[in-house]
Amino acid sequence: MAVPNTQSGKSGSCEGSETSEYEEYDYGADWDNFPEQVKTYSFLPLPRTMCRTGLWLKKADGLITTAKYTNYYGFGVLSGMEDVNLLTIGHVSISTLLNIRPRLHMFKKKLERGDVLLEMNGEPLCGSGTSAPYLIMKMLWNRREMLTIKVVSRKLLKNCIGVSQFLHDNVFSKSSLHYQIQLSVRANLYAISAPITNRPRREDDLPPEQGGYLFVDNARLYRWVGRQFFVEAGEYEDAEHRPG
Repeated sequence: MAVPNTQSGKSGSCEGSETSEYEEYDYGADWDNFPEQVKTYSFLPLPRTMCRTGLWLKKADGLITTAKYTNYYGFGVLSGMEDVNLLTIGHVSISTLLNIRPRLHMFKKKLERGDVLLEMNGEPLCGSGTSAPYLIMKMLWNRREMLTIKVVSRKLLKNCIGVSQFLHDNVFSKSSLHYQIQLSVRANLYAISAPITNRPRREDDLPPEQGGYLFVDNARLYRWVGRQFFVEAGEYEDAEHRPG
């Protein structure tokens, strides 16, 4: 079922060979420039009887909760912004290996647990939470459409798995794979992040999903800072609501 289209390359370094200037952002990551590192797989939707639903435990802010997932295409997705990490491939079902095409590549270039998920059907995912890929897979599965993903081996990124590694300027060369991942991380983080404030809530405050603030107490704020969420206390000066 999974069809790997490119080969993996040799291990790379976490640091680029030259600095980059962020005068202007182009958030469209171009993975085609890295055919030896980025692998592409295509999947047909699994039959309903082969889809498995499971639960995993997640720990956040000292609380343990459960998250539900379904392997619509034969694999799971782990980590994500919930853990201040990049999305990675979880359990890969045996059905994925049995239905791989062509058979010649079954054991040579298969999808592996721990591969970093870069993109699904053209949608960049670096910097997203685990809900994003599952929503895409569910939508495509309901339409009985093929899923195409792009991944890179975790070994190639070495210590650059944490999202925080990609929030610093002038670190990666513009010609590097890490720089392309950085573009995707920043675009997704800035798109989903609501501004955070520790001031008391007012009656006319809008909810975060409508452009308002996310209100937290100091204890939670410090926990997030300790986990490198890169949050910021306070609010915009002389602004009743978040600027539009």
